[in-house]
Amino acid sequence: VVGGSSVTGTVTLNSNAPPAGVTVRLVSSDPSLLKPPATVFIPGGGTSADFTIATSPTSVSKRV
Repeated sequence: VVGGSSVTGTVTLNSNAPPAGVTVRLVSSDPSLLKPPATVFIPGGGTSADFTIATSPTSVSKRV
């Protein structure tokens, strides 16, 4: 991913979410470069949710 652009991520559960749904917490190893949303909600019965991750420009390659 080129810094300064965004990318789509996906959270996938091993089984269906409970009837009330489930909230998954997301964290970044370097939030100054990679900013996922704090949480993603998967509705009841669902198995996945997509989300957008914002990135910051950087002058050198970084692994996060």
